Amino acid sequence: METLLKDRVIGPLTGFRSKMGCPFSAILKITPENKLEFDFGQNDENDENLEPVDFSGQEALGPCPKCQNPVYTHGMHYVCSHAVGPNKSCDFRSGREILQQPIEPAQMHKLLTEGRTELLTGFRLVTHPAQVQGIPGARAQRQNRLRVRQCQGQGDKGRSRR
Repeated sequence: METLLKDRVIGPLTGFRSKMGCPFSAILKITPENKLEFDFGQNDENDENLEPVDFSGQEALGPCPKCQNPVYTHGMHYVCSHAVGPNKSCDFRSGREILQQPIEPAQMHKLLTEGRTELLTGFRLVTHPAQVQGIPGARAQRQNRLRVRQCQGQGDKGRSRR
């Protein structure tokens, strides 16, 4: 609580649930009007008055797969250094959490430098084939039999459908 009041921002924090019961993570921030809001790290898409982001205190995770500039941790994402700030020339951005599973910086480094990660486990998948369309890189396997959990309600683990 002290960090939030002092810095006016904290997170990313996990354990939130949407109205549909889906878990999500977000950064909490206090606005200039002193209102508490969720920040999902995508507010700066069209803002021309942005200040450049200072990555000098961070170690680069690897080269951007699109433009070869360094990739850093920024809020809830791993981003290309040229994908944030006022003079964007790249759009590479990857979530630090995918399907309710955190992606550690070491795994992102391995992905950026070697093209693959170690086997990552614990992902929550979706059951309905229509839900796969919203997941980048996901594809149905074995004749659309990909199993992905639906967000039902708090405490409900989801149901598999055929």
